[in-house]
Parts: sequence; C-alpha cells; structure tokens
Amino acid sequence: MLVVTKGKGYLLPAGDASEEELACCLVFYPARDEYRRALMGSLDYLATWIAWERDSEKRGQDAAASWKMANIQTWECCSMGFCDDLATSLVDILAAITALECCGEQDITDGDQYTDPIVDGVGDVPQNIIDAGYAEDAADWTGFANYKCMISHLAVDHVEMFFREIAPHLSDAGTLFGGVGVIGTLLGAILVIAGLPLAGGLIVALGAAAAIWNWISKYGKGAVEDLAEEIATNHDELACAIFEGDGVADSVSDFNDKVDDLFSVIDAAGIKAINISPQLKAMYS
Repeated sequence: MLVVTKGKGYLLPAGDASEEELACCLVFYPARDEYRRALMGSLDYLATWIAWERDSEKRGQDAAASWKMANIQTWECCSMGFCDDLATSLVDILAAITALECCGEQDITDGDQYTDPIVDGVGDVPQNIIDAGYAEDAADWTGFANYKCMISHLAVDHVEMFFREIAPHLSDAGTLFGGVGVIGTLLGAILVIAGLPLAGGLIVALGAAAAIWNWISKYGKGAVEDLAEEIATNHDELACAIFEGDGVADSVSDFNDKVDDLFSVIDAAGIKAINISPQLKAMYS
C-alpha cells in the first residue's frame, strides 16, 4: 500500500528504489472520460520525482524511472485494447469448459464404428442397403445411387434442422435453456427422425458439441436463425455436393468446400462445426 506523508511525497521502499520487475492488476474506474484522464494523470504523476519522499540519495528519481517503465507497458496495453481482448478470451474459455463438461455421448471413432469404407460403384452394395429394400442385390449400384441421393438431402436437412431447433432454446442474450447437453441431443436426432435402423443412439462427432456451443455463444440467437434460412436457400447445391462425392470422405470434403463457396467465413465455421461425417458414414451403410 502506498502511503503519502504530508508535504513529502509517497514513502519509498527500503534500500534500492529501482525495480525492473513488473506486476499487473486490473483497475476499474467510473466510466467517464474525465475520470479516465484523471486516472492516467495520477499514474503519470508517479513517474515524476516530486511524487516521492525526499532523501539525500535522491532515490525518488529511481522510483520515478521505475514507474515510467511500468506506465509505458500500461499505455501499450490500453492502446491495444488488452482489457477488452482479455475479457473476450475469458468468455471463450468459459464457453469451451462449459461445453466440454456437458456434451454428452460422443463418437470417438468419427462414425467408423457404424460402417465399412465404401467407394461408390466398387465391390458390392452394402448388405444393409439391400436388406432395407433400397437395392435389389449386391450389384445394384443404381439403387444405391437413389439411396445416396436421399441421404444427401437428409444430411443437409439435418444441418438446417439443428439450427432451427436449437434457436428456441436460446434467449436473446445467448443463454441456452435446458443446458448445453441439448446440443448433443439435437445433433444426433437426425437418425431418429429419419427412422433408419440406427435410430437407437446418438451419433455425434467428438468435439462437435463443444465447437457448436462456442460458435453459438459467440454469435448469438440471431445468427443461428439466419443461418438456418441460408442453409435452406442453398439446400440443393449442398446436397449435390454430397451426392457427387465418391465415398464418405470425398462427400464430406466436397460438402465443406461447397460450404466455403456459398457462405461467409463465420457461417461456414458454424456449419462445419457440426461435422456431418459420422452421420453420413452411418447412413452410407
């Protein structure tokens, strides 16, 4: 604690008054320009020798020099918006921690547990597709193509549906009603709605719920609702990108490329955060 003696300036520390090591603390001030200038002026005053007690060794000059060095760092932080950046970073960190704690079941295999690798037109049509009546036999790749067209549209419906159905859970201030666990539920809901054989469980890519929560917490309810509309507008192009891919990996890659072509950087990040790969792999076979 700094102590000032009447007419003599602030008390100096014992011994050498010079100090090159710096410490940092946050300082709040009344939100008026005049008070901010007064705060800065008081710090500038500490960087003058007259602010310090007098002694025969003139250590007030050393104290002033130390404060001048500290003030230089303070002014640089202020000019760079350090406090605002710090606050933003803390919000992002909190959102990430919250999401990781509450994401529910996630698929660590990225969907590999549900499917065998498939290259369209190579080898046999997956038996599950035949058993479900979408193909007549192992050579019926035309039937598989019709099935793939259906799931391509279904995958895009899933992405749009997620943003539409998460919006009612959000307040205008960005609060998520029901907790962030609802994100995982909605991400995996496509298979339940589709009525496919894998409807018994959620298929959510590892990290997808956390990534989505970070995006939502940063951009808010309005961005979520707008993005759902944009996805609906570009539905056919997105579905075609999936359909024209050769195999799951190529379909996902083509989908992401098309997202980058059609959407802003911010919106593209939200769409790709869902990571449709596990769902698509599950539906492929």
